[in-house]
Amino acid sequence: MTPQPAQSEREAHSIEELRDEVRALRERVRLYEAVLVTGPIFVHVYDRKMNSRWSTSMLRPELGYQPSELMSGEQNYAFVHPEDRLGAQAGAEQLLQGDRYAPRRIRVRNAEGEWRWLAIIAADLLDDPDVGSIVVHAWDITDEVAREQEIDASRRLLASLIDTLDEGVVVVSEGTVAFANAKISQFFPAVGDHQQLIGRPAGDMHEAFSQAMVDPEAFVEAGWRIVATGEVVRGRLVETADGRIFEQNFLPIHVGGRLTSRMWVYRDVTAQRQFERRQKRLLEMEREARLSAEQQNERLRELDELKTEFVATVSHELRTPLSALRSYIELLLDPDGGPLSEEQREIAGAAERGALRLGRLVDDLLVLAKLQSRSLRIERSRVDVPGVVAEAIDEVSRIASREVRITTDFVPGPSIDTDRVRLTQIVSNLVGNAAKFARQEVRCSAHPARDHWVIEVRDDGPGIRAEDLERVFEPFFRGDYFGGDRRQGTGLGLPISSQLAELMGGSLEIANNDAGGAIARLSLPFDHQQDEDERD
Repeated sequence: MTPQPAQSEREAHSIEELRDEVRALRERVRLYEAVLVTGPIFVHVYDRKMNSRWSTSMLRPELGYQPSELMSGEQNYAFVHPEDRLGAQAGAEQLLQGDRYAPRRIRVRNAEGEWRWLAIIAADLLDDPDVGSIVVHAWDITDEVAREQEIDASRRLLASLIDTLDEGVVVVSEGTVAFANAKISQFFPAVGDHQQLIGRPAGDMHEAFSQAMVDPEAFVEAGWRIVATGEVVRGRLVETADGRIFEQNFLPIHVGGRLTSRMWVYRDVTAQRQFERRQKRLLEMEREARLSAEQQNERLRELDELKTEFVATVSHELRTPLSALRSYIELLLDPDGGPLSEEQREIAGAAERGALRLGRLVDDLLVLAKLQSRSLRIERSRVDVPGVVAEAIDEVSRIASREVRITTDFVPGPSIDTDRVRLTQIVSNLVGNAAKFARQEVRCSAHPARDHWVIEVRDDGPGIRAEDLERVFEPFFRGDYFGGDRRQGTGLGLPISSQLAELMGGSLEIANNDAGGAIARLSLPFDHQQDEDERD
């Protein structure tokens, strides 16, 4: 049967309408695709077996695959990172079973072989007659993940650093513990592991800390009061029941002008406080000891002044009767006087010698008193040193033992301004002292050296004990000399000689001679730079 013209026209018109609808649909698809490409999200459509059915114009635009590269489900999963593949497959199974699809993050390899992070959300539209597919929306979050990882690494580094601190740190945010380091568990064992503290209410934290304190209620009350005021607190001391002392610090944390968190920092200062207490006690003891020493020194000074005054007074009072006694003895021994028996003459001679020794002792005591009171003055004149030394030796020789020989060795040199009488006194003391302990000989020398005179007196006696050398210049000290029965004297000669030498601008040294015996060395400067007023 041949079709009628009217029917053919209607069929042709229907075909044209269908073509128009297809063209319109394609236009809408291109429009939707163009809109999708302009944004960060791309769309991929899969069938039930996750085979590709359609994607935006650039399949995975960030990944660099063309639309013609639509792949099977197995091929699609091959582009997912091995560590994320099971999760992606489990998500698809979850979706097909009618469960809610949880957004995911997976890594997918791009056309250049690099791994990119994608955020994935999916919808099951298999039962929708207009779609009949699984629709996946994805966008590239690689940069965001990198930033998150960087922030997380910084956070973990900061947490590790805080864990190494000697201080215990707790951060409270929105009323709960957001961070706590390991040291806080060491300080307050009642909190348990520090990780268990995270997420607990701040009140629980204060309660756990308070269990270690001397006064738990006061500790908790003070903590809430500090939080309420919101002011920075530094160096507040809290004490535990077992005697430990902690420094408590409270630091409000503001971000963008808004209070976001509160940080508590605890530092164990037990050892420091104990040290400070010991130091304080030691300082107090030192002050007490210094005060006691000052009081004792003042008392000793007063006693020394009394002693000096007493010695000077007694010595002065003894001089007058001694002078009279010596005069009477001289009269008794005067040949022009009445005759004395031999025994009487020996007694008178012994009395004279005793009076002379007593007179010398009184003179020494007076000189020592003046030296200690700094009232002795040096009378300077031009002095020939070898001449004065020779005179002093002659004086000593008259009273020294006949068994001891005194030899001299003088080298000429310049005259000096010094006290002739005191120089004679020093040399007499040194030579007389050496003669008392010498076995056979005392050698005396005087020679110039650079800018000073050196006068040495050596003996061949037993020498001075090592432990006594440091004390030979102490008034009234008499050391134990070896092997001699000679009289050791009053212990004033060397101390007086040493102080006179210093007053004259020189020095006196006593030592043992390597060859045996003792040696005294007196040094006097050529040019005296310092007068007596400066020495006072």
